[in-house]
Amino acid sequence: MFVNVYEIMMYATPQFLTTITKDAKSQAILYKRGVMVMKKKRKSKFWFIVIALILLYSGYISVSLKGLLDSKKEQHADLENKITLQKKQGADLEKQMKNVNSDEYIEKMAREELGMVKKNERVYIDVNR
Repeated sequence: MFVNVYEIMMYATPQFLTTITKDAKSQAILYKRGVMVMKKKRKSKFWFIVIALILLYSGYISVSLKGLLDSKKEQHADLENKITLQKKQGADLEKQMKNVNSDEYIEKMAREELGMVKKNERVYIDVNR
């Protein structure tokens, strides 16, 4: 028997609605304080569990991504420091390349690296060293 619930609610008392809805097996409709409430316990439990699982999973993902983001920020800072150091070394090498052909640089390298001396120059050796 198919009955339009809205037509029944317009003319029926709460006690009558309760007896009608107890007979319905698919849904239980209760009339409390002038408001119709639908009870769907199985579906509500299912959706509660699904939403809880989704929230737990999103929390887990956000925590793991936070850790990954922190490690990537640390890597980024390290790479920035390396870039700064490499730029400084490049500037020093550029400066050194400009001085390579000067007489002062050639003399300095000959004295320090090769141990050469000029004519008529006296060399003193420190024996304590």
